[in-house]
Amino acid sequence: MSESGLIDFEIIERIKKYSQNLGFFYKLFKDRHVPVKTKKIIHSGRLQTILLYGSETLNINMKNVKKITATDMKVVRMINGVTKMNKIHYDDLCKALHLIPIANEIKNCQIRRFGHVRRRPPDHPIAVAYNCTVEGNAAMRHKHIGIRAQSQNEPSPYVEG
Repeated sequence: MSESGLIDFEIIERIKKYSQNLGFFYKLFKDRHVPVKTKKIIHSGRLQTILLYGSETLNINMKNVKKITATDMKVVRMINGVTKMNKIHYDDLCKALHLIPIANEIKNCQIRRFGHVRRRPPDHPIAVAYNCTVEGNAAMRHKHIGIRAQSQNEPSPYVEG
């Protein structure tokens, strides 16, 4: 994690691993005699799983999604046999190959995780935390979340007791 709490380092490591594995299959993806179906299987089964690993629990922002999409776009172009010069949009390339764009895959992974949390029994600690509500006005809730006591000895002005 970076200082700002983002997962930039994790995304960069995933992209490095993706690029390393792509190096093993580079000649295969560039070969026009290899069937597209074989390339799609390798892309979905080996390469995309590297980028998607752990994405259901990561808090990914749009900057990271764009990095991941740009990385995946290189391989999708190789599978289709097109270059940047053709100026074909990534979503159109995915539709032509009947692939789901990587951004949608990440969203689907996160939705599956959310469903897993929702299916917990009502007395489970995660379900209790998910279903809890904070009473009071919105300004007080934001102050309570964002401000800490100035020292260990001073009690917080927002905690009753």
